[in-house]
Amino acid sequence: MKNATSLELYHYWNNLRGSRTAPLRNHVDPMAIRSILPDLFTLKNESSDSDPIFSLTGTRLYNLFQRELRGTAFASLWERDAAAFATKIVFGVQEHGLPVVFDIAGGYADDLPDISLEMLLLPLDEDDGGRRRILGCLGSEPAISDFSRPLDHLKLLRSRLLEVTPQVCPGASNDVSIDLFSRSRG
Repeated sequence: MKNATSLELYHYWNNLRGSRTAPLRNHVDPMAIRSILPDLFTLKNESSDSDPIFSLTGTRLYNLFQRELRGTAFASLWERDAAAFATKIVFGVQEHGLPVVFDIAGGYADDLPDISLEMLLLPLDEDDGGRRRILGCLGSEPAISDFSRPLDHLKLLRSRLLEVTPQVCPGASNDVSIDLFSRSRG
């Protein structure tokens, strides 16, 4: 992870989860991460047959795409070749409870150069034991401030699985080992 927002969100999520695979959704406190709220989003899907949709999005995401994303399918933001793969990864994050980082190029409808983005996807557990939501962020380093043209689509350049080893005892330090597995899309 290179992006300051991704790092802050990851550390918050990791501390919140403690010895669990993923923290409970209702334990997430927006005030604790208020400085990065503009870059955050949540995805949800009610069953393994339903596509993930945005349930909440921060203001910077609205500005990047110049439209409301709440209720929009996650797959609709991606170029055609990447949509199914990106959605499959969301399902994998939910099923296995492991975070993923995407390196992304944000593309415009005209011939403007792509912008470099990073997306972090973190699983959230439900009280009933399910895992139907993802907490995520989309950002750049430095933060984008020119919103004169909306992004048209996202291109997936690379995905990396963050394998987090759960802590074995509740009172243990929150330090964890992280192994990165990379997959590049060509």
